[in-house]
Amino acid sequence: MTNREKSYREVLGHQLRAFRLDRGLTAYAVARDGGITIGQVNTVEEGVKNYTIETFLGYLSGSGLYMSLQKKTIQE
Repeated sequence: MTNREKSYREVLGHQLRAFRLDRGLTAYAVARDGGITIGQVNTVEEGVKNYTIETFLGYLSGSGLYMSLQKKTIQE
């Protein structure tokens, strides 16, 4: 991976930040409603540090998001 390529965590973080801003939510509100700290909100959105599943789930909760899973299809 080159320096210009982004990790999945970075891409996810940037998408989550964009969603938060589009909804007019502050980092403080996400932290408060998700039971996490503002620092943890920033960690998720920056996507540069490893964070716990509890932090991620708190972020989702504080943002009013939920996650669904799909089976990965194999492309030949």
